[in-house]
Amino acid sequence: MTTQQDTLKPLAGRRVVVIGGTSGMGLAAAKAAHDAGAHVIAAGRRAITDRKPPAANDPSFVQETVDITDEASVKTFFERVGTLDHLLITSTPPSKGPGKFLEQDVNDAQQFMLGKFFGNWVPHAGPHRASPPAARSRSSPAAQSIDLAQASR
Repeated sequence: MTTQQDTLKPLAGRRVVVIGGTSGMGLAAAKAAHDAGAHVIAAGRRAITDRKPPAANDPSFVQETVDITDEASVKTFFERVGTLDHLLITSTPPSKGPGKFLEQDVNDAQQFMLGKFFGNWVPHAGPHRASPPAARSRSSPAAQSIDLAQASR
């Protein structure tokens, strides 16, 4: 049975981490997750003091700093974050070569893609995944998408 809470706030009670969630489409995704009821941890590489807070004095929307190119920074970040239900990566490692992505040297482009898809979060985020809830409505679209994501692990 779908409850009104499932419909209005399908991510209520969930912890969502958005790496690259402090600007651009990452920030938009973080705000959408927050609007859907999630506790959001939005992380970016710039110092927190250099950012405009997206939700003033709202403890359910937290900003963190993490350097995705530094494994120690990523490890410490996930230790601070603790348990998470969803992880979205929108950040990209800094490009080493000048110019547009498609105009880069092949080696630089490969390093960029490796950093994007196989970054330091792979070994450090996994141990912090939450166990799936024992009882969940299977009829809500949010529950179905969560089930699909968990089934792919």
